[in-house]
Amino acid sequence: MLTRSSLLEKVRRALQQRNIDYLDFSLVPEVVFDLIIKLERPLVLKVLKNIECLKRSSGELLKKVAESLDARPLIIAEYEKQKKIPDNSVGCRFGVHFINCKTFEKLLDNEYPCYYYSRGGLYVRVRILNSQQAREKLRSEGLSRKRVAEIASSCEVSVTLRIFKVLEDCVEPIRINLLEKNSGSGGQVVYRVERSPHDLSVLEESKLVLLGKCRQRLEKEFRQLADFLNVEPVFIDSEQDISEVLRRRLRSQIL
Repeated sequence: MLTRSSLLEKVRRALQQRNIDYLDFSLVPEVVFDLIIKLERPLVLKVLKNIECLKRSSGELLKKVAESLDARPLIIAEYEKQKKIPDNSVGCRFGVHFINCKTFEKLLDNEYPCYYYSRGGLYVRVRILNSQQAREKLRSEGLSRKRVAEIASSCEVSVTLRIFKVLEDCVEPIRINLLEKNSGSGGQVVYRVERSPHDLSVLEESKLVLLGKCRQRLEKEFRQLADFLNVEPVFIDSEQDISEVLRRRLRSQIL
C-alpha cells in the first residue's frame, strides 16, 4: 500500500539513480519542505500521498521559502481525494505546482509534461500551426463560430484534451517547463521566512546569502543548507542586526 514514506523513498531512489544531489529534511517537523534538490535551479520539494492534505498556510509557506532560496517549489502527490493524478500532467494547489512521481522521474530526464490538470479534466496549451485546417476540424465538431474563431485565430491557446485530439495534426503542444530559471528581481530583496532551517535570506542578482539567528534549534540544518547551496551561513543575534549585517558582511559577499 502506498504511503507518504514509501512515496518519499521512490523520490529518493529516482534522484540517487540519476546521481542528483539532494538534502533531506523529511524527518525534521519544523521544516515545511521535505527535500531540496540541486538542479540548474534548485527545487524545493514536498511529498504527499494526497494533494488534498496540503493546507493553504503550508502552500504559501512553501512558495515563500522556495523564493527566499532562489528555488522553485514543487509537490509530488499521487492522489487528489480518491482520484489518481494523471501521468504527464501538472496541477496547481494554492499557487504551487504538483505532479505524480512518474511525471517527476520524466522531469528529471528533461521530459516535460504537456497537460494541465484540474478537477474539470485535462487541458493542453497548443501552438496553432495551420489555422485553416484547425477551423475546418473545429467546425466538424460542432463548436460555436465564436469558439472556432477564438481557437483558430490564436497563436497559442488552451484547449480540452478532446479538442487537442481533434486538432492533433495541425497544432503543436507546448510543454510545461517546471525547471525554468527565474529571471531575477534585479534588486536586493530581503526575505523573512518561517519553518525553514534559515530565518532570513538576501538575494541580489541571483547571488544568495542565508541568515540564521544565533543558538537556534535548527543550527545544524541551517549549516547543511548553506553548504548545500554553496553560500556562507551568517549568524545574527536578532532581526535588528540585519541592517548592520548587510552593511558589514553581505555587501562584500554579494558584490
